[in-house]
Amino acid sequence: MREVDLVYRTMFAELCERVMDASFESDLDLSGRFVPVEVKGRRYWYFDQAVNGANKRTYVGPATDEEITRRVEDFQNLKNARRARRKLVSTLVRETGFPQPEPMTGDIVAALAEAGLFEFGGVLIGPVALQCLGGFLGVRLPSAVMRPADVGTAKFDTISAAVGESSPPVLDFLRAVDSSFRAVSHGPGGRVSMQFASDTGYTVELLTLDDEEDHFGDAPAPPATFLDFLIREPVRSVLLHRSGVPVAIPAPGRFAVHRILVAACVNGDTIGCAEGSSDLHQAAALASALETVRRHGDLAMAWSEAWDRGPVWREALETGISCMQPKLRDALERTLENGLEEIDADPAEYGLTSDMGTPVPRM
Repeated sequence: MREVDLVYRTMFAELCERVMDASFESDLDLSGRFVPVEVKGRRYWYFDQAVNGANKRTYVGPATDEEITRRVEDFQNLKNARRARRKLVSTLVRETGFPQPEPMTGDIVAALAEAGLFEFGGVLIGPVALQCLGGFLGVRLPSAVMRPADVGTAKFDTISAAVGESSPPVLDFLRAVDSSFRAVSHGPGGRVSMQFASDTGYTVELLTLDDEEDHFGDAPAPPATFLDFLIREPVRSVLLHRSGVPVAIPAPGRFAVHRILVAACVNGDTIGCAEGSSDLHQAAALASALETVRRHGDLAMAWSEAWDRGPVWREALETGISCMQPKLRDALERTLENGLEEIDADPAEYGLTSDMGTPVPRM
């Protein structure tokens, strides 16, 4: 795996900054436009926008009002900035091969961002989040690992996000994308799930942690219980859709380790081997990306944190990594070994062995 050229890594970082800055710049629909109208020799500003397929014209005020004229000029600057961001997105996709979401998926994530979900502490998870990690790291992840994972909620037509104790009312924003969206269910067990579904087959799932889910120790740990680990200390990135959508996503080291944990839990709370799991391919690809950009320590910090959470977590880590194809496992273990050395930890103390149980030697 190779880093993309520095110019494009810089471009992605610039896009992130511009998108974050633009998040709350205007309360007007940027698809609309200000229109000057002369009435009896005097000039007035109106605002035109499409509403339900028809043009709606709203009176703004006289052109002689300096504050209104300033707002018109600022709005045009915002539109120009949005066009510039859209050009950056197109260039990045064309020149780097960074993935774009399917258009409807992109519109839904944009609606969640507009609703303030990520400002409320929400974190985008699943395959859509994985699409944002390549640009964040400055590498092109293999297209095969962007495909849906083999767990029930990780599909491209399901957009999942983990949220804190509170989340904004997103349904109105989703209905602006597709009026058929409706609330459908609440999930049981170790998480509360708010789900919204559309008649066109899209599902948005918001997952919240319950109060007891921070530490599991010796308790069984089904995949949902790893959510707390996944969303701690998220990072900011951009979904390459239209002019860029600002999102919060899991840190890449946590994402990789989480994939290993989930792959080991093949039947709910049963720990076992899931050879060939797409989760493990995702983990291996992210580990390779972290090695490429010399961030071995990120993977090691996430691994050691999960390892220290208790026997069940350790069993899941050991099982998950043992299920990997030998070539992938060897590469991931090398990255982990280098990372643990980097953070002054002994690989043998964190279950890292090779050659059928022989501890990996210290470098």
